[in-house]
Amino acid sequence: MKKRILLIPLALLLAISLVAIGCAEPAPVPAPAPELETFTWRFQSIHGPTTLASRVPHKNLIERIETMSDGRIEIEHYFAGELIKSTEIVDALAHNTIQLAFTADSYYRGDIPVGWVGGTSLPPLTWRNWMEASELFQQWGLDEVLRDGYAEHGVYFLNSLGQGNNYFWSDRPIYDVGDLKGFKVRYYGALNEVMDALGASPVSLPHEETYMATSQGTLNGGGTE
Repeated sequence: MKKRILLIPLALLLAISLVAIGCAEPAPVPAPAPELETFTWRFQSIHGPTTLASRVPHKNLIERIETMSDGRIEIEHYFAGELIKSTEIVDALAHNTIQLAFTADSYYRGDIPVGWVGGTSLPPLTWRNWMEASELFQQWGLDEVLRDGYAEHGVYFLNSLGQGNNYFWSDRPIYDVGDLKGFKVRYYGALNEVMDALGASPVSLPHEETYMATSQGTLNGGGTE
């Protein structure tokens, strides 16, 4: 009888334990991860769609941003004058009309003092190659000077970008400096002062107005990087 009395409570305890295990609460299902917000940025350049700048460095920049953001940032690429005038890019950035831009400091020399020390405003031959330019802007701190100046206008300046050679086109043959006398040329920044010193008649125009001015004879030629 003693053995039976001892076995009954053990069997009962085992049964209670099994019931307790069988009635356990199911594990909670993890909540789905919240969907991350996506953004569409408008990027406008001062260059046309067929230029080297648009086809290589700007295209690469857009692809890098979209890849590094895991697709959360999609960039719409606009070219010279498509959304806004090139001379109004800084104001458009400050008012969030566009969110990213490539522009030239020489457009804003009258409104933003640091426009006089940007890459398109410094005299020719300030540097001999892009390595020297990189040292000047990125290591010696000229980019920081530009960044502080643009910040006063509600714009964050990323950095200066080198694009290669400077090109010149003309509606007539030019064989020597004398052929530049009275030559109506579209240029920018410090190169306008150089053209003036060589006897030409320089004009500051954004890219979107240059072709029409040349086709109508208002200009004889122009230059850009």
